[in-house]
Order: sequence, then C-alpha cells, then structure tokens
Amino acid sequence: MLLSSILLTSILLSSSLNLVSILLSSSVNLVSIFVLRLFSTVLILLSSSLSLISILLSSSVNLVSILMLRLFSTVLILLSSSLNLISILLF
Repeated sequence: MLLSSILLTSILLSSSLNLVSILLSSSVNLVSIFVLRLFSTVLILLSSSLSLISILLSSSVNLVSILMLRLFSTVLILLSSSLNLISILLF
C-alpha cells in the first residue's frame, strides 16, 4: 500500500512538472526547462521501478491488476512524452 501511494505521488508530481515546464517555457531560460524535464524523467523512472517492485513483492496480485498497472504505466509514459514534445514545439 505504501508503494502504491509513493507511485501515485511521483506520477502526479511528474505530470505537474511537465505542465509547469510547458507553461513557463516562454519565460524561463533553457537550463530551467531542462532541469524540470530531467527531474520529471527521474520521477517516471522511479514510478516504473516502484510498480515493478510492487508486482514482484505481492504474491497475491492477480493477472488483471498486473495488466492494469502496466497499462497505466504505459499511458503515463506516453503522456509524458507527448507533453515533452509539446513543450519542445512551443519553445
């Protein structure tokens, strides 16, 4: 349960950082944008690692919940990539 809450927190923080990066791209220098993107990428990697750990540690997880976690992780990675692409195009 703790891993799930850490996973959700890191995902929300990553999405927020991507949004801030997009919104501030016109008024913030390039170094700040790259720092935000780097931190966002680290959080996505952390969330993926935590989801993998939660799958490996839980012996009572059924196949549907494993597939849902993987699908959710894939959607978040695609969303992050799309937001990064939009921020690049806007900059």
